[in-house]
Parts: sequence; C-alpha cells; structure tokens
Amino acid sequence: MIQDRKRSPYVKACVFMLYLIVALFVIMWVLPSALTNLGVPSDLVMWIEFAFGLLWFVVGGVRSFMIACPNCGRSLFIRHGFISVLWPPKRCSKCDLNLIEGDA
Repeated sequence: MIQDRKRSPYVKACVFMLYLIVALFVIMWVLPSALTNLGVPSDLVMWIEFAFGLLWFVVGGVRSFMIACPNCGRSLFIRHGFISVLWPPKRCSKCDLNLIEGDA
C-alpha cells in the first residue's frame, strides 16, 4: 500500500513546474495542430491559443507564489528580492531551510 506522506516543498515545486512545461507544450503545439486538423479557421485558433496562454500565465504565476517555504513563508520561485526563477532551490533563499527533507 502506498504510504500517505507529505511531499517536500521542493518536490511539490518541481512537479508543479513540470506540469507547467507540459501544459505550455500542449498549448503551443498540440492544441493548434488539433484545432487546425478539425477545420477551425487559423484566426480563431490564434485567439484560442492566446486565451489558453494567458490562462496558463496567470494560473502558473499565482500558483508559483503559493508554493512557499514552511519555515519563513517565502515563495520558492523568488530569490534575492523580486527575482523570479524557473526552478526551485533545494534550500530556502531567505532562511536556508533544507526544502528536500519535507515539511517542518
């Protein structure tokens, strides 16, 4: 039986970023190809792709700020002030907590 244990903040952030990368690939390549093959006009495909891209940007951005260090509450995707990064660190950039070992 699978143990029900909490994942570390680092693993949560990595899984989230992988989902975002896959979703971006689907929005940029799979969705337009599928819609074009179904006979949707190219100008409508462009607007649908734009809408999904904007949704991806907003949801991904908001969710990335919600994955935070359990000790100090700083987002794992923010380092040194307001610099945003694409991959989370293994240690918190503010309190130096090891984020791989799990929730505190």
